[in-house]
Amino acid sequence: MSEQTNQFKEFISEGKEYLKLRLEYGKLTVTEKLSILLSNLAVGMIGVLLAVIAFFFLSMAAIDWMAGYLGATWSCLIMAGLYLLLIVSLIVFRKPLILNPMARMISRIILK
Repeated sequence: MSEQTNQFKEFISEGKEYLKLRLEYGKLTVTEKLSILLSNLAVGMIGVLLAVIAFFFLSMAAIDWMAGYLGATWSCLIMAGLYLLLIVSLIVFRKPLILNPMARMISRIILK
């Protein structure tokens, strides 16, 4: 009878150890996936910031170039219209341009 009790206690202690290891593995997996997700987010934010700066300088160059032909007021209005068109396009096509790629990236990271 004591042999069965020892086997049962050993089984319980091995089960506890197994659960503890699985919990530790889960924590490490969540940490890895979260760090990958946050690093992708940081790289994306830096890329967006650099793109905004580049668009600013390109816009100023285009305004300066058009001002020689159309005048400063009309060139500024044309650039504003182009930006409004870009904003409307992003709103209309936000699902295929923004939401779907983000969902694919997040699901690839989480389900990997």
